[in-house]
Amino acid sequence: MPVVTLYPKSPTELYANWTLVECKTRCPIMQQNIQWKRKRKHYHLEEFLQPNVTEYTINNLQPNKSYKVRVLLATSAGYPEHMIRLPWYTVRMPRSSSDLPRDNVFLIVHLSTCSQRPTEVLVNWTLDASLQKDLANYHVLYNTSTSVWQKELPTTETSLTLTDLVPRTCYGVKVRATYSTGRNSTESYLKTICTLPQPPHILSQHSNTNRIKVNKLR
Repeated sequence: MPVVTLYPKSPTELYANWTLVECKTRCPIMQQNIQWKRKRKHYHLEEFLQPNVTEYTINNLQPNKSYKVRVLLATSAGYPEHMIRLPWYTVRMPRSSSDLPRDNVFLIVHLSTCSQRPTEVLVNWTLDASLQKDLANYHVLYNTSTSVWQKELPTTETSLTLTDLVPRTCYGVKVRATYSTGRNSTESYLKTICTLPQPPHILSQHSNTNRIKVNKLR
């Protein structure tokens, strides 16, 4: 079951983000189901998602109310048995926009595979203009379930291609903006991207031709 992180975007909007890194060695994910409900309520709302989704924004919530959220994964065998026992993550929505954390500004990170290569991931990000004063550098952090890497970039860079990755492996990626004035750093939310599988080995045309000629001679 994924670990879910919850961030109120407004008194009525809740951003949920989760990682699938720990699930990469298990059965392939066929579908996901994000569920949410008011605290102490027995019924819940839900949305079914594609296997590679790692974020979702829940709308039309009530300010100053507590909500519970969880994400369930379905494999070819279906959803887990005894779902009622699986844990929920709880968050309280703010009363008003002024009650949002001061640093609760999105550092937008878009991820995509680069040139369809199984060993590369392209990371793009943008930082809100209000957070760019005294910006010192960016740090791109990425990890598997067992290892963590970090790359430092100047403030002029907003794109990085991660290379030498393992094919068909999921990586958690986030970007951190640090400042020269001692101000707290600003981080993006962790996103998960899975590299493509290595394409099947294809014999060269020359090799195939040679084999055909040999067969004809026989």
